[in-house]
Amino acid sequence: MTQTLTLPTVEPALTRPSDALLRSRAKASALDLATAYVDGFQKSAGPSTSTAVDDNAVCIVGMACHLPGGISSPSALWDFLRDIKSAKCLVPADRFNIDGFYHDDGSRAGVMNVRGGYFLKEDVRQFDNSFFGINNLEASYMDPQQRKLLEVVFECFENAGLSMEDISGTNTAVYVGNFTVDYQSMQSRDPDYLHRYSATGGGTSIMSNRISHVFNLQGPSLTLDTACSSSIYALHHAVTAIKNGDCDGAIVAGANLITSPEQHLGTAQGGFLSPTWDCKPFDSSADGYARAEGVNAIYIKRLASAVKNDERIHAVIRGTAINAFVTMLLPLKR
Repeated sequence: MTQTLTLPTVEPALTRPSDALLRSRAKASALDLATAYVDGFQKSAGPSTSTAVDDNAVCIVGMACHLPGGISSPSALWDFLRDIKSAKCLVPADRFNIDGFYHDDGSRAGVMNVRGGYFLKEDVRQFDNSFFGINNLEASYMDPQQRKLLEVVFECFENAGLSMEDISGTNTAVYVGNFTVDYQSMQSRDPDYLHRYSATGGGTSIMSNRISHVFNLQGPSLTLDTACSSSIYALHHAVTAIKNGDCDGAIVAGANLITSPEQHLGTAQGGFLSPTWDCKPFDSSADGYARAEGVNAIYIKRLASAVKNDERIHAVIRGTAINAFVTMLLPLKR
């Protein structure tokens, strides 16, 4: 079920790009849109002279990402957008055999008329489990999404200038957005493969709890599934928890890895996927969406605390909001 929601307000408070740009039939790159937002902000906001710190504001002090196109850091993401690159690619052979499912006629049962999407270039099977204190047997039963989350969360804390010792035992929450459970279906195909580690290795709830356990974080810990909006729902709940005093800071993360063909088949059969396996937002040639992989994390805390501790602040979140409309598969059309 897809939820429709109001995006969080992030400072600088950027104004909406012109309707002409959004209606344009010409292709507008992500960088064009970002530039339009920034230009609007610079023209409308002007220089700020306020030095007051909003006690209710939350800020981002750490961030990390692994995205298609070989992107492994926020700065690499910016360079990728600046250079107007595309991460579109064929389904990698180590995910599943696309030739066994592809057919030009997507209306036929058991086939998909989509050959690709946006996939991580790295080998998602690789994992330095000993670094996180996990034995080889348990690691072999862990969903690759759990493995990549541990790595990206470590990089996120590192980006914030924090070591594992620094955050161990702190009242830090973990909120993870996730709805892809490919590894569960892969494990359940052969009952003889199931093991006592299968429950924790494939459990969705463990996405967040594994992070809390490994890093010894003692705040709230939960995984949210609202389909495409899962991560932003996680952000809303994390911000709310900080403002309510439930935790001093929070990791907000999202993971999506495509390791099995079932969901790919389902979305293709439903007519959701672009037959050109390409995402074209704000473009008249858009013909569906392309599934993508990614594992990302941010570390947030109260702005006042970050200012007091002289921490590097990437952005300020002034507020978030969520809602839902009576629709199962589509966002509101207004």
